[in-house]
Amino acid sequence: MPQFRITGDTLLLNPVIDIVWIDTFVKNPNIRKMLKVLDIRLNELCVHRFEKKHKNISKFKTFSQRQGKIFRINNEFTAKLNELFQQWFKLSKNLWCIKIIRRLTNLIVFDDDEEEKEENKKIGFGDKSPFAKWDPPPQTPYISHFMMAKMQDPPGVWILNAYGDLNKLLLPEMPLGG
Repeated sequence: MPQFRITGDTLLLNPVIDIVWIDTFVKNPNIRKMLKVLDIRLNELCVHRFEKKHKNISKFKTFSQRQGKIFRINNEFTAKLNELFQQWFKLSKNLWCIKIIRRLTNLIVFDDDEEEKEENKKIGFGDKSPFAKWDPPPQTPYISHFMMAKMQDPPGVWILNAYGDLNKLLLPEMPLGG
């Protein structure tokens, strides 16, 4: 059973929600009958158990250079995740949208907002997190969007469209060492 821990303004879920846990949830017979939209907002998408299931495909591709290593998300790994999402649509006939939004908390973003440069202006220290908004704009550099939607084209054929950057969604939260 999940447990919650609140530290400051952060709510931590223990155990961490893994994509395999979400997969089990979606495949539950009672859930898949009713599920229409799966809308998840998180700070990091955990895929450790998914990686163990697919040991033959690494999450990262490594490129060695003189200055060190470059890590990239493996396109084969994201293709496996796409296949998993497509399975959810096959199992849940009422499901028409999967939406995952992630706040990339380790990115440093410099905002050139003129409003904040005014002198002698009171500063409001309330929650200004774009993550709290219903739909932050897709161009926000520290928000990663991924959405897959089922649509019916004019001849009546159902198609799946994917939007966003699944690779950016899978970036590790902490910098990789070594």
